Amino acid sequence: MGGKVLIVDDDPTVRESLRGLLEQRGLTPVGAASDGHEAVSLASSLEPDVIVMDRMMPGMDGVEATRRIKQTHPDTQVILLSAQLDDEVQREGEGMGVYCYLAKGCSDNLIVDMVTRAINLKNEFAR
Repeated sequence: MGGKVLIVDDDPTVRESLRGLLEQRGLTPVGAASDGHEAVSLASSLEPDVIVMDRMMPGMDGVEATRRIKQTHPDTQVILLSAQLDDEVQREGEGMGVYCYLAKGCSDNLIVDMVTRAINLKNEFAR
């Protein structure tokens, strides 16, 4: 399965939980960031295939971080996690090329499935 995954969330418990889940399912977390600024920096240095990004963070939020990352790394797939999914934010994300939105608290299987699909899509672009 492979694929490099960057985890971005301001909550260290969420970051560690996602890291454990992905590792358990054979995916490769290559780093973790606690805010959007750090995410933009790590996206450049680590070149992940997929970023699992929290939407709401202090400082630079996940939407702005995604916008900046997609400008320099358009083939990096971004999955935005949000406590609330509203139509306006989903439309904005679609305009930036967000792979998908997931609600925080969704099933582990759904997270793993979407990350795996996003990795497969990135690999398709690389061919």
